[in-house]
Amino acid sequence: MAAFALLLAGAACLLASMWLGGGEPRPVRQGDASKVLAAFLAQEPASLDVDLAARYGGRRELLDPRRTLPTWHKHLPVDAIATWKAIRDCSEPSVFVADPELAKAIDWHAASCAHTPPQLASLAEHPPFMHPNGSSYAYLLTNEAPRPTDAWLTANKRAFHVLELRELPPTLLTPDERALSELPPAAFSRMLEGDATLLTDAWIVHAARDQYGPTKLVFRSRDSWDAFASRAGVSLLGGASVCADAETSVLCWHTEPVSASRRSGVRALLIGGASLATLGVATLIALVVRARREAERERVFLLRTLTHELRSPVTAMRLDVEPLRASFDALPEDCQEPLLRVSAGIERLSRVLEVTGRALSLFDSQDSRRASPIAARVIPSLTAYFEELTGEWPEDVELDLPASDHAFTTDPDWLRVALKNLVENAAKHGESPIRVTVRVSGREGKRELCVRVSDRGTTPDFTLADAVRPFTKGDRSSGLGLGLSLVQRIAERQGGRLRHEPDPTTFELRMPQGKDR
Repeated sequence: MAAFALLLAGAACLLASMWLGGGEPRPVRQGDASKVLAAFLAQEPASLDVDLAARYGGRRELLDPRRTLPTWHKHLPVDAIATWKAIRDCSEPSVFVADPELAKAIDWHAASCAHTPPQLASLAEHPPFMHPNGSSYAYLLTNEAPRPTDAWLTANKRAFHVLELRELPPTLLTPDERALSELPPAAFSRMLEGDATLLTDAWIVHAARDQYGPTKLVFRSRDSWDAFASRAGVSLLGGASVCADAETSVLCWHTEPVSASRRSGVRALLIGGASLATLGVATLIALVVRARREAERERVFLLRTLTHELRSPVTAMRLDVEPLRASFDALPEDCQEPLLRVSAGIERLSRVLEVTGRALSLFDSQDSRRASPIAARVIPSLTAYFEELTGEWPEDVELDLPASDHAFTTDPDWLRVALKNLVENAAKHGESPIRVTVRVSGREGKRELCVRVSDRGTTPDFTLADAVRPFTKGDRSSGLGLGLSLVQRIAERQGGRLRHEPDPTTFELRMPQGKDR
């Protein structure tokens, strides 16, 4: 009877609110707007179909907006400094560096100083295509004398970065290339980060992709989309709105107000829904379970939205600091070290946002296939890998490595996240000393990595099955309750497992060897 009374009272409140505010916009469920978009993509023919795999296969650097920024800081400092000195002016002798990107920059500079256009054209046509200063070699060639001919530009447009196409004469661009040149840098950034749909003033663009990135862009008219969405009762909103699809952050929605002629139908449906409330306790339990799942999805959605919104100011800071890094030698000595610290902090924040975005995708319960794929690659030395990780752990953590070093294939980024969570969990809730024991078992091709994180505490009442549920926190926890849940999902995604031992408290992570992509 209590369940029946609760459900009936809720239905009555809903009826009253709809009666009084029937002209207000009704909320949009996530799936409703997604269905409108799916129907539009199925019915509206494409205006343009750009095959990125054919155009930029093997040249993915030319699609990444980040490559238009200087990349000197990504190379070994000694090689970067030697290269910078070699290309500073034509009087400097050539030097040898092993890094192919820096070596090409030196060759380009030598050919430019010698005024040998054929050699410059040959360098611009072959990889690597991007100069460490952030321009493609094809674009740099357009600033050399004599300028390349229209015939050369037409034959080598694929050697320009996609954001540089707008610098070419419009008469040389095909319709596909003109459409690509009209897309803003943010659209390519979102596409590379996983967004399936991009929106501009002229186009709505759908991106097809494989495990390595986008393969095709399908352009449809923005006017056609606006008309279709209007007929479906869906409008676009900007700013802080309820997004239709967590993977498509640029599309947000609301519905049109319910007209007076439809109110009677709405009321009839609500009365029918109120009568179903008499189903009782079973319905109440189902609603409670559903509400809990929706709350988890909303929390993940909020965190993903915050992560996405932080990317823009971080990108702006990276752009603002680049002129200072380019003029590093001209800065006062007391300003150089603070600049390096600020630059390093921005890079760390950028990496945190990238890892956070990938981690939260593991908690997207709506479609687990959308989660970030495991990018397994060979770790040449487990000893070097774990010794590097200790720099991110508390100072009193003891590391016990196997007697012989091994190579191992797994996703090193996800493994780093999982181990950092286990170590921080032990530091916050356990008793020192904390010990990380690493062992490798099995034969070549079927090896298994076992990492045990233990402390001197005991956890007799701890239940791993309860702790790995998202947003489950202990009494002393100040986090979000995602740590052990994240470790569990990382292990499951790679075919591994997480175990707990109560005395002494130990978490054991076992990961099978993956296949290198």
